[in-house]
Amino acid sequence: MHPRYRLLSRNGATVKLSPAKVTGRLGLLRIERVTLAAGHKVIAIPEELDTGIDGFIEFSDSGTGARLIAFQSKCGPSYFDQSGPRHSSDSKHLRCWMQYPIPVLLIVLADDDQNTPLFWMDARSHIRSNPSMVESGPRVLRPPLTSTFDAQSLNGAIRDLAEPSDSSPTAQLLSDPSADVRLSVLSLLYPFRCERRAVFCVAALLHTETSPENLRTLLDFYSRYFSHPEAGFACDKSISRYAYSLISGFSTMDLLRLLAAFNDDDHCGDWSGATEIFRMSEEEIWHPLDSIARGTPQQGIAEIARAVTSPDQLLTIIRDVEVSVKQRNAAIVLFGYLGFRCEPAVLSRLIRKTPDDTMRALLTWLRHWMRMKAKH
Repeated sequence: MHPRYRLLSRNGATVKLSPAKVTGRLGLLRIERVTLAAGHKVIAIPEELDTGIDGFIEFSDSGTGARLIAFQSKCGPSYFDQSGPRHSSDSKHLRCWMQYPIPVLLIVLADDDQNTPLFWMDARSHIRSNPSMVESGPRVLRPPLTSTFDAQSLNGAIRDLAEPSDSSPTAQLLSDPSADVRLSVLSLLYPFRCERRAVFCVAALLHTETSPENLRTLLDFYSRYFSHPEAGFACDKSISRYAYSLISGFSTMDLLRLLAAFNDDDHCGDWSGATEIFRMSEEEIWHPLDSIARGTPQQGIAEIARAVTSPDQLLTIIRDVEVSVKQRNAAIVLFGYLGFRCEPAVLSRLIRKTPDDTMRALLTWLRHWMRMKAKH
């Protein structure tokens, strides 16, 4: 991570590619290899949009269209004991899989070696048959040693479980009272991401979602229709224009919820590291584009902010003492990151009135760049 990111990251944390992520990715690639060899395809969910489902297996049936089945993969020797494959889950994931609109496979493998068998089970069916495990446990899933994930099972028992691809059940669950259910079924929109109905569903949720965690994922998902700088959906321009049109009426209340979601994450916390600016020379002050780490949900949220807000609207929020300090700090960072402009004198007045050290630091940072822009 660029050293300047650490000034604005919680506890100075850096982002690293962990061994667990590498192992998980290798396991996913092994599943994809087996599926392709059987004549079918995997639709993998991007890691940052993973809400309890790693992806889908799509079976193309002549004359009947595509059929889907969801899956969650677990890779590594820690998922095995003397009795075989074993995954210890939590009530949140079990509940989501139990209520998922289509069957969910649990696929477990020890490593990515070509000769190592993979094991699977219908997790959704098992949990529905044993609902008490969700609340009271034991929350352990054990794929049978007789259920190997291979071409034979993919073209037999697993294919029989797959259901026609239809986003209609998802639309209903996206308004479920449970925040966990709403978040988990968002993944089922991914295969339909370039259809207008999926765009409409997510846009509607942006105006109603109350969970900051869910809203952060929704905003990151939606930003990809705007040629997200890290990972777009490769949708055509008509879908992108449609996505813009659906959120053109973003209210101030919607923007405040966006700012709350922007802050509530390990990548961007309380911004207290910004106070280092008081000990920095001009040459050391971090660039506005370095204030948000690449590839984080915050970068996606910034793209939504670019489409729905203006310099005057963000300045109004920054001035408003009734708005939380965290939301005002997020507005300051976004103002700089998005390249907006204002008179440095406006920021100087705010600095004099602001008792919060972190906010004063961020305003000082922003004023520096407004002065630099004024010179050019």
